[in-house]
Amino acid sequence: MRTFIFGILTFLFALSTQTAIAADRIGTVVRVQAFAEAVTMTKRRVLDVNAPIYKNDLLVTGSGARLEVELIDETSLTLGEEAEIAIFDLDMTSGQESAGLELIRGAFLVVTGAVAKAAPDRFQVKTPFATIGIRGTTFWGGPLDDPFSVLLLDGEIEVRNPGGSVILKPNQGTDIADPDQAPEAPGAWSDDKRTRAFATITFNDN
Repeated sequence: MRTFIFGILTFLFALSTQTAIAADRIGTVVRVQAFAEAVTMTKRRVLDVNAPIYKNDLLVTGSGARLEVELIDETSLTLGEEAEIAIFDLDMTSGQESAGLELIRGAFLVVTGAVAKAAPDRFQVKTPFATIGIRGTTFWGGPLDDPFSVLLLDGEIEVRNPGGSVILKPNQGTDIADPDQAPEAPGAWSDDKRTRAFATITFNDN
């Protein structure tokens, strides 16, 4: 009888754990080139097309890699090679919508979805050089000429750090030389600079 009860309890615990994990699923891998993985406190998962993405996953790409993920609010996130970004927040609860990404290194492209439309002031991307506040938009960020650069393609964003902040309008970019130094004044990028930025997140089949 004890063995039977123990078996039932074990089954129920495993079921509740699986249910909790499923509830924390916040996205799906759309495309992957070369090697990418998701890292948590307890394990690492190699990412293939249709692989699930969970809250608090650290997404990591290898040399020559690209990774595109679609979150449940239809936000699209693309990573370049040797990038790391954590998804630490995504809440779709009506009236409490929020989302947060934290870039550790590398280049990325974000096309925001429902959360940014419902609560633009509660969607942000943290980077080692600045925090990017979202207002429903498409933008690129990563290392380029200066240690870190940001290019806005659509919408509006605020790029801020302890040194100051700037507002970017469509087709404007800014460079950040130091985490404590204000972002440079917004300006249009040359075709060459834009091409080099896009190349960091473009798949080989494009």
